[in-house]
Amino acid sequence: MFNIDVEEIQWGGQTLRLETGRVARQADGAVFASLGETTVLATAVAEREQKQAPARQQARRHRRTVRGPRGW
Repeated sequence: MFNIDVEEIQWGGQTLRLETGRVARQADGAVFASLGETTVLATAVAEREQKQAPARQQARRHRRTVRGPRGW
């Protein structure tokens, strides 16, 4: 029913397990990564078509980036 892929490798003396296809089906990509007793879920979502923001919004984003994190 589901296409579940699992890969296991040795990493730093422990088994790193990567599993995809079981959860987060609404995301474009999702993977469970397990190492030892720690497991994380990483997901990614992308827009199907690239949208162009109005020129005013692009300029505003650029000013924020140029000013730096404290606004100077």
